[in-house]
Amino acid sequence: MLFRLCIALDTVTLNQPMKDGEILVSQNQKFALGFFSPENSSYRYVGIWFNQVSEQTVVWVANRENPFNGSTGVLSIQAGNLVLFDGIRNIILWSTNISSNESRAQLLDSGNLVLTDEYNRSKLLWQSFDYLTDIILPSSIDPSPGYYSVEEDPAGSPQTILYNGTAKYWRNVPWAWLSSKENNAYIYTMNYTRDVIYGSYNVKDPTMISRAVIENSGKFRQLTWHQDNKEWNEDWSAPSDRCDQYGHCGPNSNCILQSVNGLDCTCLPGFEPKSPTDYYLRARWGGCARKRNESTCRNGQGFLTVSGVKLPDTSMARLNMSLSSTECEQNCLKDCSCTGYTSTNMDGNGNGCLTWFGDLWDTRQYSDDGFDLRVRVDHIELGTLITVSSHISLAHFAL
Repeated sequence: MLFRLCIALDTVTLNQPMKDGEILVSQNQKFALGFFSPENSSYRYVGIWFNQVSEQTVVWVANRENPFNGSTGVLSIQAGNLVLFDGIRNIILWSTNISSNESRAQLLDSGNLVLTDEYNRSKLLWQSFDYLTDIILPSSIDPSPGYYSVEEDPAGSPQTILYNGTAKYWRNVPWAWLSSKENNAYIYTMNYTRDVIYGSYNVKDPTMISRAVIENSGKFRQLTWHQDNKEWNEDWSAPSDRCDQYGHCGPNSNCILQSVNGLDCTCLPGFEPKSPTDYYLRARWGGCARKRNESTCRNGQGFLTVSGVKLPDTSMARLNMSLSSTECEQNCLKDCSCTGYTSTNMDGNGNGCLTWFGDLWDTRQYSDDGFDLRVRVDHIELGTLITVSSHISLAHFAL
């Protein structure tokens, strides 16, 4: 439930607070900021929503963990902070909690609520983009944080991970070293330095209204608003199938949906099921382990190629942007703890090396596209087959 008494401004200042019943609208009227109550709820929140979408779609909430009853809420600037308080009881319900003398809050056409210095507008003090929510749906009753969250994992080579609590639930294809990827409608970009890592996406058509949402079920969806039928249509979602769920086949394995004999999982070259008994009984498994009596350290070992796959979890990988393909292989070969590598044109000049250490987690087969993963094997395995497609069954086990 929204009260749309627009105060015709996009800014909250020391002398101009925003009361319940008033809204701010961004300069080009793309987003609005105001007080609202979810359907079937009397609680009040301060949030940002799409201003040009007829279906209530809130994209950010300030006090999602501290809602209040009644219409006495006020959003104002106090001591340099943006503060939400109860105007009757004078109780602070939410604050940006920064140190500043004088500031102003402005709602941008990007949907970002920014707090800047009153006398130096280029000095950013706080922004809502740093405190993302799960994109509240119209039917949501409780906007408080749920079990699922999406994070940019900075360990190893940066990647996007969807968590269920603290457990990894889904992992995006690690494309940090590619700087950007695009499809027909979106351009996805990853930027990272020693201090900051962030991913973003932009629409090619500036008139397109798009959002990404994490549902209570753990589904991560990309949606576009269609004005003709006035509804959100799905462009993309994850996990898309059981192979998309993190670690579905355990370590050192490759998930191939509906592969040979209808089994999902195959061990990577040089590995075998950890428990042959469980494998033959089709019981619960623990993934794959290095084959017995095989040595992969300075004993004529090499690499076998598994083609067209989602690369393993890169949190335990190392990224080197300057190594050539040959240098990448030699570096991995010299380090007995290196279990595999991939080389791709990361810098535009044919250089780039990603090496893995320890178990290889969350690899899956793609029907098209995908990367080449070079897996370390001993000389016996190497003599059997030089290059192997992951469609070739080496050792299968079932769910």
